[in-house]
Amino acid sequence: MCRPEFIFHPSSFILHLFRVNAGLSSLTSLKLHALPLALRARTDFDSALTTLGLGVAAMMESYCGRSFGRTVNAVARCSANNLSFSLSRYPVESLTSIVLNAAASGGDTTITADVERTDLAAGLVHFASVPGTQHDQVTITFTGGFWWDTTEDASGTQPNGSAALPADLLMAFHLQVKAVCEAQNLFGTAAAGSSKDKPAASMSFDLIPAVTKILDRYRRM
Repeated sequence: MCRPEFIFHPSSFILHLFRVNAGLSSLTSLKLHALPLALRARTDFDSALTTLGLGVAAMMESYCGRSFGRTVNAVARCSANNLSFSLSRYPVESLTSIVLNAAASGGDTTITADVERTDLAAGLVHFASVPGTQHDQVTITFTGGFWWDTTEDASGTQPNGSAALPADLLMAFHLQVKAVCEAQNLFGTAAAGSSKDKPAASMSFDLIPAVTKILDRYRRM
């Protein structure tokens, strides 16, 4: 798989802003699904819940071997000695450019026209012949991934031609966040019922079976 140029690092959050990416949803949407009704209006949990949401989304992406979020002009760098290139962020909307970076000469050559075929839904780009050697690099600039609304009042508009986050992926995200909250009783959200029905407080942060079952159809194999 091609190596992404940029890696998102959730180091800080400004939670009073109108738009907050809390993983695979806005913060408001995540609170609606993860917190009891009595706690949803409070803001003292916002930072912790946003961090948790981003962490769960990262776990899901790691399990699937791909990146979910839509990015315009994402950049991937790959070894040039391949016939096929696998992009981590898909479905792909468009390929902006593919450039061969030659190690020996240091020159750059646009090879977009040399693409034999593409499978944009799977993020795959195929060439009829190997573009370069193992020392050379192919830089692919593209737009792809799933779009979801991060506005707190759900007023966001999906860009034309983009793919919306599938409903089952969103459900998996909510299930996993809620499972972690309940297992650790992070916000006093432990489910009612006998103790044998509740996750153990010492539970590791593994994806729960219901979530992995959903994610299996989205894994990069």
